[in-house]
Amino acid sequence: MTDGYQQFSHSFLGNKICKLFGLPIPAKLKRLALHSGQPSSGQSEAEPNEQVNNILVSTSLNSALVALIQDNFASSEVTFSQSAESVLSTDNWVLKDLIFDGLVFDARDIKSAEQLESLYHFFNQHLSRLTASGKIVLLGLNPEQLTNCQHATAQYSLQGFIKSLAKEVGRKGITVNLLMLENSPAQDENLVGLVSPLQFFLSYASAYVNGQVLKVNNATIELESSAQVTPQSTAQVAKPLQGKVALVTGAAQGIGAAIAEKLAADGAQVIGLDIAPMEQVLKQSLAKINGLPLLVDVSKADAAEQISAFIKAEVSQVDIVVHNAGITRDKMLKTMPLGLWKQVLNINLSSIERINAQLFNEQLINSGGRIVCLSSISGIAGNVGQTNYATSKAGVIGLVQSTAKTLGEQNITINGVAPGFIETKMTGKIPFLTRQIGRRMSSLSQGGTPDDVAQTIAFLAAPQSFAINGNVLRVCGQNMLGA
Repeated sequence: MTDGYQQFSHSFLGNKICKLFGLPIPAKLKRLALHSGQPSSGQSEAEPNEQVNNILVSTSLNSALVALIQDNFASSEVTFSQSAESVLSTDNWVLKDLIFDGLVFDARDIKSAEQLESLYHFFNQHLSRLTASGKIVLLGLNPEQLTNCQHATAQYSLQGFIKSLAKEVGRKGITVNLLMLENSPAQDENLVGLVSPLQFFLSYASAYVNGQVLKVNNATIELESSAQVTPQSTAQVAKPLQGKVALVTGAAQGIGAAIAEKLAADGAQVIGLDIAPMEQVLKQSLAKINGLPLLVDVSKADAAEQISAFIKAEVSQVDIVVHNAGITRDKMLKTMPLGLWKQVLNINLSSIERINAQLFNEQLINSGGRIVCLSSISGIAGNVGQTNYATSKAGVIGLVQSTAKTLGEQNITINGVAPGFIETKMTGKIPFLTRQIGRRMSSLSQGGTPDDVAQTIAFLAAPQSFAINGNVLRVCGQNMLGA
């Protein structure tokens, strides 16, 4: 859907009017291309698999991190600094004239409130050197795993920092995110789990992911899949899902169709599931990617059995399961019929539990498998008239977090994605004023696209993302309004 206001704000007259009245001017986000052809209206597309070109990295625990970035960002110009203060020294005077597309700050060694001052020094000096649609990534530690109270307090502070900074720089299309390692600085040599998230957050695939905290569990290095992960194999390639089979529910249109297309573009064989009334649309969509259509109503009691029978007959097993199917039936609680409550909870939450249980019981998900569940900002923040929907989507978050440990022991990861205001046919039906408010509530002052969600799911579905488990990643541009 076209954002007319964004186009107007970038016109000669519109730009002057917006500046005169202090109105937002949404940036033209640089996005990773998913579709062939012309860029979507109001957007700037990057070349496929394009990472940022020039990166400045500040780290005091730099031995392993420097090697990791050098090995996996060979196509980028990378400048290293051992501390925020050393960047300002006369030995680094040349940096004063450099412009960067990405800033990486290693904050794992910040152990007190006083040491948080290094954040000020680094970003105060270098924010002005960051290009539009630039990427900022902080590395920290999970405070819940730290035994020293001062250290844990300082590390928790990073979350407030990145969320506020993201709102300051979002008007330029810049994103800020935090990768929180679940290990100690003493284990600095074991950072291979950082490769995939660093590549995602320092690429234009993460254009609408902003102000997020992602936990990276390096303990999963010992898993079977990680034995085959090396710096060479984790470098971004054209077909990271080659040889994989993916099941995508609700795949006929909108976000589901974008997910199916992206996974297929990355090399996966896609099974696209939807209901019988969507048969023609589903087949047309899947024909473009040589996908396998599967007509099943996930609300039915025997849906899980139908899905497992199809998998066994057609592909034997699957590697990726994306639970995208969902509905809204909005009504104020005091006037909501019980049937609407049951329908939404059944499709959005219970069906996921039934399908997962069936696939696990019949061992139809391969070792190294990836499960991604679609939640929603509504499940995090709530929405008026959506008690049923918000309950179901909060339940999806609970399912992800409560099953992650058990699945991880089976070498299967499960993560969630919570879209915010995404430009779809559904949001196109929202009243004009409400739609404009929804767009501008984002720190990026615009809505997201189905492709933004698809790029994030493809990142979580990749074999190289083995160290990411039990996370719920918001694709919302820091917008708390969303379907």
